[in-house]
Amino acid sequence: DESGRACYFHRRGKSHNQQQRGFVGEQGCGDLQLDLQFRKHSNCVAVIAEAPVVTKTANQANWHTELQVKVEGEVCRAPACSITTIPGAGSRLVVDLKKVDKLEDRDACWVLNPIHVDLRVVPAKIPAHACGALSRPMKGACKDCAPARGACKESGNWAAYDLGCTAGLDGSCAMSNVDDRAATLSVATVVLF
Repeated sequence: DESGRACYFHRRGKSHNQQQRGFVGEQGCGDLQLDLQFRKHSNCVAVIAEAPVVTKTANQANWHTELQVKVEGEVCRAPACSITTIPGAGSRLVVDLKKVDKLEDRDACWVLNPIHVDLRVVPAKIPAHACGALSRPMKGACKDCAPARGACKESGNWAAYDLGCTAGLDGSCAMSNVDDRAATLSVATVVLF
């Protein structure tokens, strides 16, 4: 009836307010072990993504430097496993099984079902050059809001993180948000093609 439907839609709206995560863990949690089941005649490609975030905290694992990927027990590197980070959308790992050298029947991955993919967080010390000095205003910044010469900003593979980069009195850059960090891995989506 109509009152039941109204109640359902009211409660559904309240129950979906939280952002759900598929997995969150750190080094002490062990490997995230995925058993991927591909359909017949698929492209044998998996996309594994973290939840979208505008700015990552220093405690979130850097997929470029702190994520170790294994496919069927073998370490997977580019071009078979590649990572991209899109500002505001988070990081994505693309596993192309057709490019994994040691995998038999890699062109027909559905024959091997399930395919074991392990993700391990290996925390790394954030390098000092993750905070770099700005020598010129940021491209596209307005005249009044452009950072001053000598200001510091997160850079490179750490550009999406809030590391607390600040300029010291001597003009060098330092990080303030990196003490006692636990590189945390979050995986929200796994899509198979």
